[in-house]
Amino acid sequence: FEPQNILGQGGYGQVDKVLSTVSPKEYARKRVLEKTAFRGRKVEDVKKFIAEIEILKRVMHHHIVGFVGSYTDSKCIALIMTPIAEMDLVAYLTNAPSCVELRTLFRCLTCALEFLHQQKIRDKHIKPGNILVDHGTVLFTDFGLARDFTDVDSTSISMHNGLTPRYCAPEVAAYESRNTSSNIWSLGIVFMEMIAVLKGWTVKNMDDFLLEHGIHEKFIRTNMDGLRDLITELEKQGNSIDNRALRWTEEMLSLT
Repeated sequence: FEPQNILGQGGYGQVDKVLSTVSPKEYARKRVLEKTAFRGRKVEDVKKFIAEIEILKRVMHHHIVGFVGSYTDSKCIALIMTPIAEMDLVAYLTNAPSCVELRTLFRCLTCALEFLHQQKIRDKHIKPGNILVDHGTVLFTDFGLARDFTDVDSTSISMHNGLTPRYCAPEVAAYESRNTSSNIWSLGIVFMEMIAVLKGWTVKNMDDFLLEHGIHEKFIRTNMDGLRDLITELEKQGNSIDNRALRWTEEMLSLT
């Protein structure tokens, strides 16, 4: 593979665009330098990365990044994936997307999460930065912190390394037992940000509102009163057709 340009940083290393030397195809390559990623780390950390490879091998869904293959050399372990997306959901929401297109993404993300749960995979790092947007569709990516729970109880206490507090379910932030509903909560927070944009707001507008209501905290899990006020306010804004998405999100965040 011939490197083209850097796409970003993943939980365990750099992601770049590469060109195949045997076909005119471009892929995303996630490279983990062994000397910096695994030296001095616990065996468990190495196992997590290997587990990501095994997860990707069996996950085939049109809203999840595709696994092409992997290889090792003297310096790194690499995953080859497709497609190379246009942007992540953070950038997409910032760029004032088409409301018609944005509305379709709710179902896409819900279907992808349902599929992961059916495959007994609990992705522990759902956030806009790990959701890619490519030509009007969305894909979950970065399984560096995912867990396969095929042979374990559906509830477990998990490590929290690398998680983003904004999207953590209350039980995750409190280091309590978690299950697949924790993913639903995280996706619910993502949905709230999407709805805010649909209603003509920005994510910052949403944060500012929460800071002025309830207990004046922008993390929804600690400011549920502020969230109720936010939903009431958003119902009055924009197109009323998008209030349906508010109802779904209320259920995901256990407000109803």
